[in-house]
Amino acid sequence: NLRVVTDGTVSPAILGIDTDLSGKFLTYDTTSGFTAATPTLSTSLGINDVTASTVYEVVDDQSVASGGAPQLAALELNGGSVTGSGAQLLVGNQAAGGVAGIVMNAGSISVDTLTFGAAAAVVYASTSDGLEISSNLSGSGGLSLFGPGTLTLSADNGGSLSGPVNVNTGTLIAAGTSATGSGTVQVHSAGRLEVTGSVAGPIDVAQGATLRLENGAIEGTVSIADIGDSPMPGGILEGAGVISSAATIGGTLRPGERAGILEFQAQATITGTAMIYWRLEKLVADVDSKPGEGWNGYLFDDAGSGVGLSGDAPMYLLEF
Repeated sequence: NLRVVTDGTVSPAILGIDTDLSGKFLTYDTTSGFTAATPTLSTSLGINDVTASTVYEVVDDQSVASGGAPQLAALELNGGSVTGSGAQLLVGNQAAGGVAGIVMNAGSISVDTLTFGAAAAVVYASTSDGLEISSNLSGSGGLSLFGPGTLTLSADNGGSLSGPVNVNTGTLIAAGTSATGSGTVQVHSAGRLEVTGSVAGPIDVAQGATLRLENGAIEGTVSIADIGDSPMPGGILEGAGVISSAATIGGTLRPGERAGILEFQAQATITGTAMIYWRLEKLVADVDSKPGEGWNGYLFDDAGSGVGLSGDAPMYLLEF
């Protein structure tokens, strides 16, 4: 079962990880097996001159010309940024069943539109600080994040990105309006989703995964996996913000490190498998104290909400 090599690499969903946790595209042959591919460096070819077969490594700042729409096979960032006002950058073959691979070891992407077409976007995030895509994301094949690092999506992608979003490992920060597009977001057991902007679609949080709101908003339904038999910890919902659709919480509900209110505007069901934590952030006088300032609060707007409907949902007090 030989690996298919196209444009000098195997599928961008298969990467090599170096000792510094940076990602590398791979190639394959029957003699050497998997080895690091040899991308074209941005110092030898400008981004406006790439072709659809170019595996491109950005090591300095590159700007797509206004009105331009270069297409490349796969993109690796190693210290440079990709910009371009009035421009777009196409990654992958844009076809259903294809993979548009991006390795973000260091740098950012802010070209106006980053286009995947019908291909599935797969993004690796290393441990470098400041990994961000502020481009408008356009595609119907969804997006998957993996790697040990943190990636921020800061554009409004509600009308342009569809399909499932998978946070397999690492942290995805949804900083823009509808940053993850219109599809369902699945946060897997080694993943973390932080919402500082908004998420339009439903969110499913698996056992061992975390959904954190930092004064963000979630418009879709929320499902937090049940706490199972030890050592199955359940999913985690934490922080402060607004969930406007129905929520079912079978895992852990807990506050963030700072005082705030987590508001459930629709029916919220906290099952008997759940654990609820509450924290007093600091000592405050009763005369000027209120939820969200000196202490954390959970606000349930729908009268149909319930706690422990299938048994006892214990509450724990965290030290401050």
